[in-house]
Amino acid sequence: PEAAAILESLQIPYTGSDSFVLSLCRDKIKVKKLLTYHNIPTPKWDYAYDLNDEIEEDLRFPLIVKPSTGDNLMGISNQSVVMNREELDRQLRRIILDYHRPVVVEEYIEGDEYEVSILGSDDDDLRVLPLSRSIFKDLPGTYRHIYTQAARAGSDEAYKHIVVQRPAKNIGKKLESLITEIALDAYSILDCRDYGRVDIRVDEHDNPYVLELDPNPSLALGAALPEAARVIGMDYGDLLEEIIGFALNRYKTKTVL
Repeated sequence: PEAAAILESLQIPYTGSDSFVLSLCRDKIKVKKLLTYHNIPTPKWDYAYDLNDEIEEDLRFPLIVKPSTGDNLMGISNQSVVMNREELDRQLRRIILDYHRPVVVEEYIEGDEYEVSILGSDDDDLRVLPLSRSIFKDLPGTYRHIYTQAARAGSDEAYKHIVVQRPAKNIGKKLESLITEIALDAYSILDCRDYGRVDIRVDEHDNPYVLELDPNPSLALGAALPEAARVIGMDYGDLLEEIIGFALNRYKTKTVL
């Protein structure tokens, strides 16, 4: 958000969401409040800014405990999924005292995880790329079925057992449409533009829940969004050209940046 704000102050055009949206989406508490207000399905949750804040007692274990700010799954480990009050308190202390950050506590959703990559800025030009699906059932028995900081960094070989389907296979049209609709709603509510990604968990009853929205996903070769574009035959250059085109169209219709 800081880099985007500098570009805005210098009136230099750029692709992607603006500094306000980038800042907003780094705050999981604010995002969860917005999703809840707009009736977007998301795991039942609460939050704490310090150790004196009480967590809602009607949240059902297992829970997952996350820092409310940060990128690249910072602070998420195998111990982030907690089964009882003692484990919850331990994770609250770890994040609040060690990471010096507020905490989001969610009911843990067991199931596959979907990445929904979206291109566009306005309702008439939004496009959802083929869904990506992560299946965790082949992880070793002691591993929680989540992405962790170690998984993202590639520092733990066990996470190579996560099966990534791109595109998602054996998914019913009804569920695919529901996931797509929910992702588009979240993307639009948070006012993302040009490109973004919505992460969704689906429980055993095919109920989707929004976990997170990334308004600035990686565009590096091999990252999720370029790979999703490649599924439909869009090469890397075409993808970048389309994103730049969205930005150009936006700036053409503005008198000021």
